Amino acid sequence: MRNIKLLGWVVFTLLWSWGGAQSLPKEVRERIIQATVMLLPADANGRLQDSLGSGSIISPQGYILTNYHVIGDTDDRTIAPLVQVRTVRFVDREPEFTYWGKVVAADPNLDLAIVQIVMDKNKKAVSGLKLPFVELGDSNAMNIGDDIFVFGFQGTGGMTLTFSRGSVGGFTGEDLESSGRQWLKHDAQTGPGNSGGGPTTSAAP
Repeated sequence: MRNIKLLGWVVFTLLWSWGGAQSLPKEVRERIIQATVMLLPADANGRLQDSLGSGSIISPQGYILTNYHVIGDTDDRTIAPLVQVRTVRFVDREPEFTYWGKVVAADPNLDLAIVQIVMDKNKKAVSGLKLPFVELGDSNAMNIGDDIFVFGFQGTGGMTLTFSRGSVGGFTGEDLESSGRQWLKHDAQTGPGNSGGGPTTSAAP
């Protein structure tokens, strides 16, 4: 049983009432796919660091929600000056380098960060973006047994977008032992590179 931190790896509960179906409607999947991005931290000159993660576009203006540890070091509290943003054009191909982003908000204690797209891949400023995005839901609406669907770049078996499914197995507190809802237990397959991606559940409003 794996764990997702409800504060650190935020769950996007896209509140669609499809009755706990075992698969997501095509239009929902397409929306999530287009809003899922690969993030690669870089130095001020654009040289990539040796890590990658996932993120989810949460506004059409290009704000991306991810984990702090994707774009920074939780030990020394440093943040990457630039973040390369790669978007999915074809699901059977690696994501394409499309934008540069900068971290505009970050909390290492919650393991959360917001990256804003600010330039195209040629480092020309961008504005007026109208990107596909997903809305944040209410993780308190989730319950044991709800279906969970995970989108991200696991890094296992290649660099293309990966989808996995499972179910909510339970909840635990901050220390993974006491009671609370800081962590969600699930059995969906995940791996390195999934961090920052937005799991989706079948929770209804």
